[in-house]
Amino acid sequence: MFRLAWVVLKRLKGWFSFYVLGVCFILLSVGLGSMYVSEDKYEDMYRVTKGYQVIIGARGSKNDLVLTQVFLNGVYDKTIPYSLYEKVKETYKNTEFIPLAIADSYQGSLIVGTDVGYLKNIKVKHGVLFKKSNEVVVGYDIAVKNKLQVGDKIVSSHGVGEDDHHDKELKIVGVLEKTENKLIDNYLFTDIKTIWETHSHEDVEHVEGEEHVEHTEGDLTSILVKTSSMKELNLILSDFKQDDKYMAVSTVDVVRGFYNILEDTSKALVVLMGIILFVSVLYVGSVSLFLASKLKEVYRYISVLGYSLKERILFTVYVISIVNVVVGLVSFIGVKNGSMFIVDVLEKYGIMVSNSFDIVMFFIIWGISYVLSAILWVIYALRCK
Repeated sequence: MFRLAWVVLKRLKGWFSFYVLGVCFILLSVGLGSMYVSEDKYEDMYRVTKGYQVIIGARGSKNDLVLTQVFLNGVYDKTIPYSLYEKVKETYKNTEFIPLAIADSYQGSLIVGTDVGYLKNIKVKHGVLFKKSNEVVVGYDIAVKNKLQVGDKIVSSHGVGEDDHHDKELKIVGVLEKTENKLIDNYLFTDIKTIWETHSHEDVEHVEGEEHVEHTEGDLTSILVKTSSMKELNLILSDFKQDDKYMAVSTVDVVRGFYNILEDTSKALVVLMGIILFVSVLYVGSVSLFLASKLKEVYRYISVLGYSLKERILFTVYVISIVNVVVGLVSFIGVKNGSMFIVDVLEKYGIMVSNSFDIVMFFIIWGISYVLSAILWVIYALRCK
């Protein structure tokens, strides 16, 4: 019976391929459509900002400034002088300021030039925090991924590329504990002077099209601001509002804007998956009717050959089993890779997906579809004479 089922599937492989494709789309739409961002996604995104309410940088795109300096996604192509950092520290006494200089990377992960205040409340698993230039502390995930240990030496790359390297070696002095913040676990941290010294001693022709920001001694890419004084917070935003060179951006407002975009996108995704599901069901139904007419001829043929009702049912089960194994494998690979891609993209911005990919749920849905299709086809086989 299995051999006969295989021969029939090969003869009708074109139409069974259409059937498999339709069922795969049903499972994909259910699997990916079930992914949703948790209700506290706004809090997750804000948590990544580590409570910094404002970011100061060169005037330009507010979204780009927050994305590159807070979410560490890319490199901001404008700089501000270190003297601005010294000035705001002197002016606003009740506010914490953290300088950032982000220009280079290691194996695709950004190297963040800052001071140890940025890593406050983050525990060190091995070694110590950086104390001087050319010392680097690495996040837990990147240390594991690249098998980095305390005492190792690395060479940074210009921008986010890996082809154009600096000459100066950086020494790893610490590995951070695993955190819930992907932006800590996947990046490297060093003293600002490391960035300055690395760039001030080189005159390198950069790769065309590569993201990079030139640093001279005393340059920063941004300043993070945290304060418990709402008066000073509003004063900072007000003072920079009319400045032609620099701007102070509320991270809360920008994150809320990202949240609104995400919410609208999530709703659109659900609607799209619903449409795909509806069309796929109609499509599978149409293909099933055509296959039913073709299999009816096969049932008549095997009845003439003297096959019993039990053997006819067994033949049907074999056909459905082979088809659904293919459906399960294709859908599993599609849903798993699709969900992993979506999760990776969202987690870069600190967005925690509440249902990334539930293997058990997927196989429950697949099992139900298999049982239902088997029952329907067996009923059809029993009715064919």
